[in-house]
Amino acid sequence: MGDESSHRKTMAVRSHGKDACYPTVIKPYENESVIKSVKAKSANELVVELKDGRIQEITISDMDSETNQIKVKVRELLNGMMIREEMTK
Repeated sequence: MGDESSHRKTMAVRSHGKDACYPTVIKPYENESVIKSVKAKSANELVVELKDGRIQEITISDMDSETNQIKVKVRELLNGMMIREEMTK
């Protein structure tokens, strides 16, 4: 298959505990990714910086809920101003 090092971006952390959370961003693209960086603010919050300057703040809640009603909220900002917001119902 050849050298795939440029295709894999992996981070590993060793910890002790009973629970684990692995937030992952998957953004398909054909030629070039629009994502500049992804940072985890916490186990439930991600900040995705896009190459065009937009920032997407993704918040996931109720992952431990027994009703399986996980909630996702996405806020998109440009120059510090919110331009879009979406959330699950």
